[in-house]
Amino acid sequence: MLILGSAAVIVALAAAGLWYTKKHAVAGNPQVKSQPAQEENLTYEAKYQTEEVKPLPVPPPHRSLKLPILMYHHIGEPPPNPGKIREDLTVSPENFQQQVQWLKDHGYQSIKFSELYQYSLGQVSLPKKPVIISFDDGYQDVFDNAIPVLRQAGMTGSFAIITQYPATHSGTNFYANWDEIKAAQDLGMEIVSHTQDHFDGKNPKYSAAFIANNLAGSVSDIKDHLGFTTHTLIYPYGRYTPQYLELAKKAGFTLGITVHAGNTVDLDNLMEIPRVHTSTITVAVLPELEEKDYAIDPKDLKIEATTSSGHGGQSVNTTYSAIRIVHIPTGITAQCQDERSQAQNKEKALAVIRARVAAHYQEIEDKKIRSLTKSQIGTGDRSEKIRTYNFPQDRVTDHRINQNFNQINLIMEGELSPLIIALQ
Repeated sequence: MLILGSAAVIVALAAAGLWYTKKHAVAGNPQVKSQPAQEENLTYEAKYQTEEVKPLPVPPPHRSLKLPILMYHHIGEPPPNPGKIREDLTVSPENFQQQVQWLKDHGYQSIKFSELYQYSLGQVSLPKKPVIISFDDGYQDVFDNAIPVLRQAGMTGSFAIITQYPATHSGTNFYANWDEIKAAQDLGMEIVSHTQDHFDGKNPKYSAAFIANNLAGSVSDIKDHLGFTTHTLIYPYGRYTPQYLELAKKAGFTLGITVHAGNTVDLDNLMEIPRVHTSTITVAVLPELEEKDYAIDPKDLKIEATTSSGHGGQSVNTTYSAIRIVHIPTGITAQCQDERSQAQNKEKALAVIRARVAAHYQEIEDKKIRSLTKSQIGTGDRSEKIRTYNFPQDRVTDHRINQNFNQINLIMEGELSPLIIALQ
């Protein structure tokens, strides 16, 4: 028997997950230093590529973990005339509170990246429905607005710090200082690296020496200010190369967090972990599939004994010890000649064919879920929004008919009659 994975009701928190800022002269707080402009940040809109967010290859079922890792940037109200990117990167405190409450109400429990790594080594167990809530860049509004919500819900967050940016500002983006970051750590929040200066890991102008020094420097900065060594790196812009990954490993990182869209972690490739992009919230109601055993009918298998192939050994090419198995309905094959015994090779080949056939049918189920999800949530862009929930003003706006409704608490509890009547 082989267990196929189950899929439950999924809530997709979707929107553009990119970091962007323009540098402006800002008068004001003399304690906040202005952050020097980085060349690549000035025109980042032109640099953002779809390859950074496309899903990663599906890992084998037996070495994968369903783990939504939510990605946030700003928790607060956007500044005047924020632009589309800043707007998409910003979640209001009220919306964030609703999202966290939804997770809690549906049985999700937050974990840290460090716990994910320990789980991959078999050192700890995880909750039945784990989630990681991550925040990129270390913005001031996140420390002001997100942490109280997380603490009230009994959850933790993982905060990626650009280690040369604390107590600086960049345009309308203000960064928390090290005292505030240390206070968050003392409250049980996780602090991880986002490099020293948010450099683009794919830009060829950065040498291997620069990358290595920058990554190692971010680890040293965190240790100097917070007294511990982080082993988790969140890639700025989600951009990296194979060389970058190797240099990150040499710098001591064991987990690398991307902006690739997805909620399945490959436990054999922890340097490329996907996340769920957040901003506007889109909801997809999907069928809850039961966990089930998958047994291959022996009638569907064609088993052949052949001579082993290769060089040397008294049994090679002389005895029929090698086994080749074909799963007739799918055409999937498995072959084993590792052992001298035909029975042992057959047992191994059967285990392989079961895993491959199970993965095949699991992928079919996953495609059905992805198709159903896409048909319900579209792109997740704000232009597709149906309703806006404004809690401070006790107002629900249905954008299909451009009409406002009050008594938001009753609507949230399921009293949709006024909306339905208006739509008719």
